[in-house]
Amino acid sequence: MVEGFFYYCLFMKFKIDTPIPSNPIVTYTLPVISVGSCFADNMSDKLANARFNVLANPFGILYNPLSIGKAFLDFALEDVADSDLIHHNGLWHSWHHHGQMSTPNKPELVERVVHAKRQLKASLEEAKTTILITFGSAWVYSYQCQIVANCHKLPEASFAKKLLAVSEIVELWRTALAKYPEHDFIFTVSPVRYVKDGVHNSNLSKSVLHLAVNELIVSHKNAHYFPAYEIVLDELRDYRFYDRDLVHPNEVAIDYVWDLFKECFFDDKTKAMHEAWKKIQLMKQHRILHPETEEARLFAKSLQKKSTEFEALFF
Repeated sequence: MVEGFFYYCLFMKFKIDTPIPSNPIVTYTLPVISVGSCFADNMSDKLANARFNVLANPFGILYNPLSIGKAFLDFALEDVADSDLIHHNGLWHSWHHHGQMSTPNKPELVERVVHAKRQLKASLEEAKTTILITFGSAWVYSYQCQIVANCHKLPEASFAKKLLAVSEIVELWRTALAKYPEHDFIFTVSPVRYVKDGVHNSNLSKSVLHLAVNELIVSHKNAHYFPAYEIVLDELRDYRFYDRDLVHPNEVAIDYVWDLFKECFFDDKTKAMHEAWKKIQLMKQHRILHPETEEARLFAKSLQKKSTEFEALFF
């Protein structure tokens, strides 16, 4: 009976494997912009550690597709309207940006916003850029008829809440995709469930995002999809892959998604570069207990040699 169970386990599948097509559009020669929810930060951190040229969330974490899209369409407008700002709890906030931009000083906030716009503009003006977009939620909040990117801890009663229509998302992002036809956009839907809205409402939100993204990738050659949501929710269904809040993927899950991201978007040369850089990073992290020894001197010399060879070979 034990032998029969062994063979059962050997040949049975215990999880759904998400198909990962080969689409090598992320290379060391191209800058990367990563914008959107906290999952966009997770991937941009991995890219930055792998030594890619990454601009990560210049306006801070953004959750809804309209606020993310507005960032891509309005960056050229360096003036900041007073109606876009609010003073609350001793800080000046921008309705279109995350609280990390907020400051006690209004001119400083305006300066931060303008600087972020210039950063995005410089990256988008590159001949070709890879842009990673992560949609978090289709639920939006409006303040005085204006959809906001962040509520900045104002009372909930100050806002009107609604679920975006698929058409609203598609219309705005078709404009953005058409504006930058030379850039590749990789869309993902954040696997983080917004349980504060209720599980049913969270599912409705994610469904709207999936439908909108599907329309975009079907109709635009420069729009691509990476199934981060499916990987986490379907492959990594056990709660051991989540943080203590039971909604955010933990480090193990993020590493797993990152490995599949590389498999999907890296070509052979980029994979080789990444592996070479990982070895150098491991050497840099090695703790030298006795730096005065000959062994330590030879180790430092070897590290310097490998770093020089890496630069000469790949850059």
